[in-house]
Amino acid sequence: MASYIQAIEQLTVTTLRNIIGGMDLERTLTSREEINAALRGVSTKATGKWGIRVNRVELKAIEPPTSIQDSMEKQMRADRDKARRDPHRGGHAPGAILTAKVRSSPDPARRR
Repeated sequence: MASYIQAIEQLTVTTLRNIIGGMDLERTLTSREEINAALRGVSTKATGKWGIRVNRVELKAIEPPTSIQDSMEKQMRADRDKARRDPHRGGHAPGAILTAKVRSSPDPARRR
């Protein structure tokens, strides 16, 4: 029985690496249900040949290493800063909208 448990553990680790290796980081962190389903499918198919049935597979948490978490935080800050400066990404540079409104105003006294 112990050899089956070890085999299932090894199969799960290998399968998990393959699944996560095919995803980008953001998707990996937000797709626990998808990863669980894929793990369960592969495990059930492989262990069924051994007479073992896998009923449930569940990842408790996906916690990237601190260095990756730091990189993700820097990227999020950079994206927010860029969005604030770029009006086409949902943010705007200070005064850009006001300047555009003043320039397009039909009142000649308000034009610059």
